[in-house]
Amino acid sequence: MQVAEKDLRLLTENIWRSVLGLDVCRAEEEPSPAPGQRFLTGCVQITGSWEGTVTLDCSAALARKVAGIMYGVSPERAKLDEIHDALGEMTNMTGGNIKNLLPAPSLLSLPSVTEGLDYTVSVPGGRLVGQVAFDCQGEPLRVSLLERDDQERDGR
Repeated sequence: MQVAEKDLRLLTENIWRSVLGLDVCRAEEEPSPAPGQRFLTGCVQITGSWEGTVTLDCSAALARKVAGIMYGVSPERAKLDEIHDALGEMTNMTGGNIKNLLPAPSLLSLPSVTEGLDYTVSVPGGRLVGQVAFDCQGEPLRVSLLERDDQERDGR
């Protein structure tokens, strides 16, 4: 099952605009952290008729801004757990909207969030089937969709 890049783009734009009041614009370049720039990755798993992973990567500055909006505080006053909760919730909403495009029945896991300066998130057995890079007020954002490899799923 393929989710079109257009669907990923539209879902992300709508969620960020309706929930946060922020516009995200498709970026031509893949977001990558500048040296010393912290990044965060939110991740949810979809299981059922279709199996895979949704990840949302963004700069720490953007995650802090999201938390500030969600918790009604200035971004500088957002606490670490609020930042992680906010990015987890945005990942959860994105994953839930993607899940609705997939064959039923499907379940969505709780979100997890990773943060750091130099890290890699790996989803063993997953293959990238969709990815869109965005810019949000000068900060990088990326949404990725990985599908569980059929050979892995079938135990081969």
